[in-house]
Amino acid sequence: LDIFREELEALATQNGDVEQAKCIQEMREVVQDELSGVNVCVTSFSEESDSLSQWRAYAGNAGFAIGFDGEHLASLTARDHAYLAPCIYDNDRQKTLVRILLQEVMEQNLSPERLNPCLGGNLSAYLLRFALLLKHRSFGAEREWRIITTPHSCGIPRFDFRAGASMLTPFYRFPLAEEEIPFRVSRVIVGPTPHEREATLSVKSLLVRLRLNGVAVASSEVPYRNW
Repeated sequence: LDIFREELEALATQNGDVEQAKCIQEMREVVQDELSGVNVCVTSFSEESDSLSQWRAYAGNAGFAIGFDGEHLASLTARDHAYLAPCIYDNDRQKTLVRILLQEVMEQNLSPERLNPCLGGNLSAYLLRFALLLKHRSFGAEREWRIITTPHSCGIPRFDFRAGASMLTPFYRFPLAEEEIPFRVSRVIVGPTPHEREATLSVKSLLVRLRLNGVAVASSEVPYRNW
């Protein structure tokens, strides 16, 4: 949002007519509102299957990295009208993307055939999709991909709540299988653990129970330390 605001301020300093100034002001109001209260949900994946920093951050004393098939996820996101895309960490690339989006919205709003009468045109839709892909460069090592939903009503069956550490946490039940798209994973990495053999066997047993054949199971190459 800060990047969007900065680029809008830069646009405002350029010479333009009254209609352009009005359009920029509309977009400013959209960004200022911060889209609070909109139920857009994300889930995160990583290109890294065996990362020490991520085992430490997310796995506690033991954990598992589940390898999902990218084409499988893409098929499911398309059916759910969601998006699957990699996060952008480079600040220059982020600014370039934001400039392109703002320019596109500007052209749409100033067109004689303006189809979107909403304040700021399509800027809200772009924010709900692309702002969630822009992450601080310090997280770059995670090489994250995200599934991003479209806005959902909290009254639909798949929208639910669970107990969080300090509040009720809303979440969306994203389907990992459909009638004609069966659930599948490509591999499982067993994280650093003092019981590597037992942990690996338990995963293999679970896969047999779930009838997930051909899923590779491997142990992390990160040495276990419990200091």
